[in-house]
Amino acid sequence: MKSNVTQIAKSLEKLFNAGFTDDKAIQTLQIEDVEKITGATMEDIHTIIKFKMAIRNKQIVKFLAGEEVKESEV
Repeated sequence: MKSNVTQIAKSLEKLFNAGFTDDKAIQTLQIEDVEKITGATMEDIHTIIKFKMAIRNKQIVKFLAGEEVKESEV
C-alpha cells in the first residue's frame, strides 16, 4: 500500500495527538494502544505500523517517499 504525504501527515498527527511523540513511545506501541488514538481508521493504523517499522529500520525517508519499508536483516 503506497501512502501519500497528506495521508501520512494526517495519520501521524493522530498518533502524536495521542501522546506518542518520540521514537521510544512509538517503538513500544502495542495493539492495545491503538484505542488511545482518537479517530484512527484502518488506513491510519496501517500507516502507523509502517512508520513504526521505518523508525526501527532507519528508513524514514523511504517511508515518507511512499516506498516500501522492509525489515532489516540486522
